[in-house]
Order: sequence, then structure tokens, then C-alpha cells
Amino acid sequence: MTIIKYNKSLKYYPHKYIKPEAVERLVSKVRTENHYIRPTIVIKMFEAFCDVTANKVSYDGLKHQDFANLTHSFIGALFSGDIIKSDADTLINYIDAFYVAAGQINQYVMRDKKFKPDTCTRRRYLKDNKDKFIAKWVSIKFLVLPERVNYWCGFPIMGRKGGISYLEMQGVFEEFSPKFAQNTHKLIAENMLKYARPKLIVFNKFFRYLTVNKHIYNKSSFYDSHKIDLLFKNFCRDFFLDELIKNNRGKHNVIGDWNAFSVFMTDTFITSGYWVTPISGKIPHIVNEGINALETHIIKDKDGIEVKRKLLTDVPIQVTDEEALNLLFGDIATELKIIKSWAQAQSNDLYQRHLHGKELALKGTSFTSIKKDFGRIAPKDDELICHLAATFKERGHTKGFNFRFQQRMNVTDIMYQLGLPQNSNDLDPYKVLLTIEHPEITAEYLKDLELYDKKGNLVGFVEIDGVYWLTSYKDRRTPNHAEQPIKLSDKTTQLVKEVIEITEPVRRILKSENNDLYRYLFVNFSGGMKKKVKSSNITYNKSQKERKVAAYNRFRNQLIEFTDKRGEDLDRFICRISLSKIRASAAVLIYLETNSIQEMSKALGHTNSTRDQLREYLPEPILAFFQSRWVRIFQKAIICESMKDSEYLLKATMFESMIDLHEFLTNHALKNIPSSVISNRVDNNQKIERRSKSNDESQIYFSVDKGILIALISLESAVKSSHKNKTISGYAKYWSKVSELITKEIERGNNRNLKSKLSEAQAHIDPESMDKLIYATTS
Repeated sequence: MTIIKYNKSLKYYPHKYIKPEAVERLVSKVRTENHYIRPTIVIKMFEAFCDVTANKVSYDGLKHQDFANLTHSFIGALFSGDIIKSDADTLINYIDAFYVAAGQINQYVMRDKKFKPDTCTRRRYLKDNKDKFIAKWVSIKFLVLPERVNYWCGFPIMGRKGGISYLEMQGVFEEFSPKFAQNTHKLIAENMLKYARPKLIVFNKFFRYLTVNKHIYNKSSFYDSHKIDLLFKNFCRDFFLDELIKNNRGKHNVIGDWNAFSVFMTDTFITSGYWVTPISGKIPHIVNEGINALETHIIKDKDGIEVKRKLLTDVPIQVTDEEALNLLFGDIATELKIIKSWAQAQSNDLYQRHLHGKELALKGTSFTSIKKDFGRIAPKDDELICHLAATFKERGHTKGFNFRFQQRMNVTDIMYQLGLPQNSNDLDPYKVLLTIEHPEITAEYLKDLELYDKKGNLVGFVEIDGVYWLTSYKDRRTPNHAEQPIKLSDKTTQLVKEVIEITEPVRRILKSENNDLYRYLFVNFSGGMKKKVKSSNITYNKSQKERKVAAYNRFRNQLIEFTDKRGEDLDRFICRISLSKIRASAAVLIYLETNSIQEMSKALGHTNSTRDQLREYLPEPILAFFQSRWVRIFQKAIICESMKDSEYLLKATMFESMIDLHEFLTNHALKNIPSSVISNRVDNNQKIERRSKSNDESQIYFSVDKGILIALISLESAVKSSHKNKTISGYAKYWSKVSELITKEIERGNNRNLKSKLSEAQAHIDPESMDKLIYATTS
């Protein structure tokens, strides 16, 4: 018997047998007295124990003998494996955390002469008295109620890819009936196996809705055509009101989630005849008219402004031309550069520590016994780390030695100095860099990338004719296109080689344990060296921030080095960081550089390219700006000349800021000339050398004189020779690109006069005068 089969499902279980005041007291004590496990988890385990044995715990009761007896039995149940199956190290963490907390509260808890000695002594006492604790558990085990054990099953749902998520059916189990809950769970679990990664958000909202409205609905409602019709219509209304108004979600996303739920429930329960057909003939299904990428990923920011959150950069739905220019040529590139700079620094740091760890191992000696080999020797720290490095290289762990020397060097210190991947966060920089260089890579592509097949053959990273290829799968592609090989550059080939080298110790241990996880590229340690797991994806949303405070703060402190963002601005930026948004930002920059949806689509690994793909990332006002002004610079630049023809223009103007220069160039270089100005003859005053054969109002005209050309080319030269560690402003990037395109247009043309102007301008450029203007003042 194992009561709790899935500890991740415990978050859905409410406390019923332990009173709220007692829960708060126990959680507080566990949090204070241990640094190994999450307090809420072990108290939920105690809740399960009290539930199946029908024991209630109050705040006042925490000090009574009865609570001490329950503590002894609970520890015995943990030792026996009847509460939860876990490895020995994790189990003793659970036991010790609860034992020391209970002992602090209750004087009757079994203890040594000194209750609070060091951790090793206390844990030794617990292990020495293991049989006594188990005997206490066995003496009351007959009280366990099988139906209550079923309640703690976790209601797991497994997808086709093997991942497990959980249904929130505890209320339905309690308020409707255990059999109804178990049968409903069984049918959903069976039909969810065809989905790669089941989404259960709507399902769990439905089960919560049933529980809250238990006074209106019961299990008989599903066998009455009128009641089931009313049930789903009312839930549909509440679901949309909650999602659209309370959560500020986009309409089309909410409709999509609802319809997926509606179709699944219809196929699983209505069509099969398990539930009766609603009197209206079906579960509500919403027509998603006019669905397109325009209304996806729309949220309201802290100021109530609607933004599209698909990139690292929030893009406002309504923007002016000036704001659009800064977003396109400044913010998007700047924020991607922040995360890229962080990733380069952290990946290099980890790899260098890993190489240093190998050097340390060569200087040390591997020991097999603390008593036999070390005896009473206590080497200096710089010697100790060498011995531990050699021991790790030989044994794959430093267990035993950690406790001997933990006051001087704990396992976290050891892993850091040896450059071992302590958690998924350590490998995130490599994922970021691979995604930026190859936007066709998705988060799931990397997470599921198999380095070896089931026969042990290298398949995920292979060399063909001197070129390395990375191969994994994308779930959203059709079966014939799911496998996606990616041609790596020299830079990304080196990154993958480093990941393989850094994760080799993890992979070696996994293979020795016959654990299939060794086949994956991204694997890491977890909980010190106790666990070896497949790396999870980078994310720092609100819940992750609250659950992993230390990891979040560490990442935050690392990021500060590469940005001027601080306070809430920095926190909001961090919460937007994910591989999918990094990928999207990298793809948009490719479009801005090439003006080709096809190139962007190719970079993303899409088989087809449409304008809707671009709408997925940028709202319509941004695209309108881009199409009406910037794109035409690529398509149909019409070159004009002006009378302001002096090489001394730059020195005369003495621009103090990029804003000043931008305004000058906008006013004097960039002109939308209406069709009425252009006649069939060339206007000698304006000296228009070329005009478009299409609608003139859609064109961009450049006033090209020597002074303006000098300013533009000087700016372009300054941008191209800028410091790599400094951020270029959006305006500077914009005008640098304008300069580059004008120069190319003149060079490929046949107008001698323009070519002469260009040559004269190039002879007088002054990039130093632009150096102080081109850098962004904020990140």
C-alpha cells in the first residue's frame, strides 16, 4: 500500500483533518527548522495520514500526548514507504523536517537526551529507532480506510509524450461520489493518451465549478437531459466571464480553449452514451468567427494598456509612428541582446568551471572510505576540493564525504566548483543561445531532444560531410514533417559539444542505473547529487517566482549586469522571459533585417509562410507603419536632390542628441511627396531624377544633398564600428539602415550626379561626431 502516489498532485488537496490554525503552526515550524523540503508538502502528507486513519488535529491538540503518538506513527508510515515512495535521502528529509518541527511544539515526542543536536546526530537517532517508529505505525494500520486511500490517488493524466498532470477532482470525489469521480477520471485518462501534452485548465475549472455548486448539481444531473444542458450552459457563461473580464484574456484564445474542452467532453461522455445528451442536442460550441493572429496574446499591462505579449518586448496595440520606430529598431533588439549577453556570460562561466573541475581531479586522489583513507586528516580547502573532484570522477558522487566536510564545503559548493549542472537553470543559457541562433528550435524541441536512440546509437547530434546536424521533433507539425533536422553553425556546434561534455557526468550515472533519461541531451542533477532529471524549460512567471525564490533572485542578480532595468521594470521583464518569446523576438529581427516573411518563416521552421504569421508577433499598427514607411525603403526608394549642398552641414548643426538628429533627418531627408507635385516633366527646382510608376502617395522620397549624405553615412559608420557591449538606440539603427539602402540605391543606379554627391560625402564623413549620439540612454 502506498497512499500518495504523486506528490505533485498534493497542491489540489485541501486540509480537512488538520485545522487551519494547526496547519499554519506546523508549516511555520517546518519552514524554520529545515532547508531541505517545502513545508507545505510534508504537512499535506501528514494530512493524508490523518485522513486515512480518521484522526483530527487541532491547534490545542498539538501539545497533547495524542499528537506525539500520531507523530511517531506518521514517521513509521514514512519509513515503511506506505505514505509515499521516495529515495532514502528525500525520505529522511521529510521525516527529519516533520520530527524536529513536532518536537519543538510537543514535549512528548520521542527524543535523545538532547533533542536538537546537529542534523547528522538527530538523523542517526531517527534511523537507529526506525523499527520502533514502524511498530507504532503497524499498531494502528488496521484503522486505514481503503476508500480514503483511493481519495489520495492524485487523479493523474498522462499524455502521449509521457508527461503527467492532474485533475482537480477532490471535491467531486467528496461531494458527488467516489465511484462517479473514479469513473470520470478513468474515461478522461484513457482518451487523453492521444494528446502529446494534455491541457487541463478548463477541466479543472469545471470540476471546481461542480464542487462550488454542489447544492444545485449532483451526479444525477448528468443523466437528466434538461439538467445537463443547464449545467454546461451555466458553466460556459461563468467560464467566459471569468476568463475575459477577470483574467483579461483574448476572446479567440478563450473560445479555442472552450471548444477543445467541449469537443473532448462530447466525444468522451456524450457520444459514448456514458452521460445523457443535453436537451439542446449538444454541449455549447462557440463559432470562432474571424479568428486570426490579430487578437492573440493580447493582455493589459500594469497601466491598463493593451499589449501583445508574444515577444520579450511588450508591443502596445496602439502606437504612433515614432513609438513604432523605437520598438522595431530599438526595444526588441535591445531586450534580446540583454538575454543573449547574459546567456553568453553564464554558459562560458559554467564551461570554464567544468574544465577547471577536470584539472582539479588530476591533482587529487580518489578515496573509497573516509575512515580508511582520510582517517583524521583534514586537508586544506584547496587540497580538499581536488580530492573531492577526483572522488567524484571515480565514483560519480561524493556521498559521505559531504557530511564530513559540510561545514567547510557543502555539496552545492562542490558542484559549483566542479562545473556540474546543479539544476535546469544552469543549462538555460545554452538553450537561449541555440534558440537565438536557430529560431526554428522550440522549447519542446530541446526538452525532448534524444541524443541517443533506444539502442544507444547517437542520433540527435551527428556529423555529415563535415557539417553537424541537430535532430528532434515538433509536435505541431504533421507526422510526415514532425522530425526536424537543423543544420548547425560552427558556433552552435561548439555549444552542443559543451552541453554534452557538461552533462556527461549526469548521463554516465543515469546509464549505470539503467535509467532511460541518459538518452536526452539536456539532463541535470537535482537536490544536490541525489536526483538526475531531464531539464525543464526556462520560465519565471509569478508562481515560479514564488516557489523558487533563491533561483529567481540568483537569475535577477546575474541579469542586472547586462541591463539598466531595475525594480519592478526588471521584474516585469524577467517574467516575460521564456524560450518561446526569445524565439519570437529573434524571428521578428530576421524579418526587420530582410523584409521577407519567407525568410522569417524559414528561420522559424515553418513549411508555409503567410502574412498572418507576422501578425502572430506584431500588432496591426506596427505592421501598418512598417508597410507604409519602412518597407518601401527596400522596395522603391526614389532619390531626390536638395539645395542644401554643403560638406560643413555636420559641423554647423552640432547635434546634441540622437533625438535632435532624428528630427532633422525626418524633416529634411524623408519626404512624402504628393502626386500633385509630380508632373510628366522633371521639375528642375526639385531635380527629381526618378519616380515610381505606381501610386506616388505610397512612396518614400529622400532629399539627397551632400550635407545630409554626410550625416547619414557618418551615422552608419559610427553604428557599424560601435562597441559591442553598448546598446544602440532604435533611431540610430533606423537611420543607419536608411543610409545603407540609399548608398546601395545610388551605387547600383546610373546617375552620375548622384554618384558624385555620394563620393564627395564619403570623403567628408565624421563618425566620431556621431559616437556620443548613437547609444541608447536606457536598456
